[in-house]
Amino acid sequence: MNPTRPTILLRLAAAALCIGAVLPAVAAQADPILIGNGPDGGTGGSGGNGGILIGNGGAGGTGGNGGNGGVLIGNGGAGGTGGNGGNGGVLIGNGGNGGAGGTGGAGGLLGSPGQAGSVGTGGTSVPSVVNNTAPVLSGTLVVGHIIAFSTGSWSPSGLTFAYQWKVDGVDVAGATASSFPLTADHLGKVVSATVTGSKTGYTPATVTAVAGTVTAGTVVDNTPPTVNGTPAVGHTLGVSTGNWSPSGLTFAYQWKVDGVDVAGATASSFPLTADYLGKIVSVSVTGSKTGYNPATATASTTAVQPGAVADNTPPTINGTPKVGRTLGL
Repeated sequence: MNPTRPTILLRLAAAALCIGAVLPAVAAQADPILIGNGPDGGTGGSGGNGGILIGNGGAGGTGGNGGNGGVLIGNGGAGGTGGNGGNGGVLIGNGGNGGAGGTGGAGGLLGSPGQAGSVGTGGTSVPSVVNNTAPVLSGTLVVGHIIAFSTGSWSPSGLTFAYQWKVDGVDVAGATASSFPLTADHLGKVVSATVTGSKTGYTPATVTAVAGTVTAGTVVDNTPPTVNGTPAVGHTLGVSTGNWSPSGLTFAYQWKVDGVDVAGATASSFPLTADYLGKIVSVSVTGSKTGYNPATATASTTAVQPGAVADNTPPTINGTPKVGRTLGL
């Protein structure tokens, strides 16, 4: 450091003080130019700067910064809540302390910097609801099932929870219960839900829980189909579909003889002809519904038996039973 610098600085400071001593009338002016303290700032405003040579910066109002001290000599004003302290004079002067949440101003060459303000609270703070553990899915992501989310773990206790279900990120109108039924419309789409925890006196918090992509349901044959009718030539067979789930299924049929599909035999009934004598007749029943994987069940009969000839009207002999006469039927 230049050994003559402190001497030069002190001389400049002394000169500035002399200027202040010979200009007392200036201090009486409304807006001092050389000497004077800056006014304090109002709420939201910054403090005014001190005189050009000598003067302390004004304190900042709430949310404002403190004014700077005089160019040569002067202390920076303290910052208001949330504001920064002003800088001290270039030569001599301490930087102003920062307001709560603000930083301290820089000091002059012969001054010290201001202290940083404490962390400001901005007045009375409102506590927030906190989600400690994410909601957990229960249920299966399959068409026809119902899924739900647990709320997870939150604080404080005594919260009220609200739900909004979404499909591919879009709110489902009216889907604000804690559970959600999956339909064919949701097949292949991503289902999620937002869970909001709230309590009087707290800022609410919302988390999003993603369930995943919905897959197709499965048709189930609870009671197998059965073939109705007599397996004999000349008779017609029918089929009872049995019991299936879910409800609202559509059924399709395919009749077979000895395991081979009979072309065009897709009705719920099947006439037996002599071609099927001694053969096994069966039928495949397929249940299907949009959004579900179809299922097929098979019912069969014993071998087809010969038909029975029926004597519906007994024959009668015509003619007179006498010698020499001829009888007929």
